[in-house]
Amino acid sequence: MKLVHRLRLKMGEDNYVYSPAEALVLVKRALAGHRKIEGLAELRRGSMVFHDRYVWQQVERGEWLLTKPEARTFDWKDFEPEARHRRAMAAAENPPPQPIPPKLIFRLFDSETKEFIFSRNYFGEFDGESGDRRVDAQGFGTFPVISKRSSLSVRLGNRYQ
Repeated sequence: MKLVHRLRLKMGEDNYVYSPAEALVLVKRALAGHRKIEGLAELRRGSMVFHDRYVWQQVERGEWLLTKPEARTFDWKDFEPEARHRRAMAAAENPPPQPIPPKLIFRLFDSETKEFIFSRNYFGEFDGESGDRRVDAQGFGTFPVISKRSSLSVRLGNRYQ
């Protein structure tokens, strides 16, 4: 709650003002020390006579208005659709990183000469998933990992050889 001079009332606060009778009761309670009201000290400073009756008269005549606490809150309902749209557009422009599926990476080498095999086609079967693949220039091959307990069989050439 806040006491505001009627000339200094902000736009939109006029919808959240106590009636003079309700305001008078609340101001009297504040003057008795039961409740603190913002702006009461300013009203008292501006008066020539330092008496509670003068404060009551100002409130009773409507020169000073007591605003409800809701007057100081912001209503977001008009801005929610636009904010939701902006968040959606920002998410579309900068999508979150997608998880990279784990891969089994291995190196192929000749069992007799112990030399790595480079740039060759191979046929691999890994937990029921099979396919023709190619070893890269450094001798590494990859297969998608399906489970932790898996078996891999590799044969050089393609599936028809």
